[in-house]
Amino acid sequence: MGNRILHTLRHYRDNKAELESIRMKLCDEEVIDAVQSAAKFPYSKHTSYVQGIPETPSVIQLRIRQRELRRDMRIAEQFADSLPQYRLQEAVRIYYLYNLPERMKWEDVAFEVGYSAGGEALRKIIFREAKKCP
Repeated sequence: MGNRILHTLRHYRDNKAELESIRMKLCDEEVIDAVQSAAKFPYSKHTSYVQGIPETPSVIQLRIRQRELRRDMRIAEQFADSLPQYRLQEAVRIYYLYNLPERMKWEDVAFEVGYSAGGEALRKIIFREAKKCP
């Protein structure tokens, strides 16, 4: 499972961007329609608006992919939260999860979180923790 966690961490930002793209595609598929209720007693005639996304095969595929992406992102976030030290949690968030314009180097992350042993040691600890996960 450790390899799965490392995979989800490495692809977290791409998954987040793809999730946003899917959200936009689903918004484009949304339909608003006006329907009228029956004029027979006891119903009064009035117009109701119905809003939703029709369940076409492409929409179903998008929703399936959306669920997969959310699941993978949740795995990465839960791993970050499960680390024993706050510095390690914050290092994972900075290096993998935060949407920074450019990915930082491990040395910079170590400096940012105040980890004095250096970036390579920090990376190895995080990889070791990821491999421990069930």
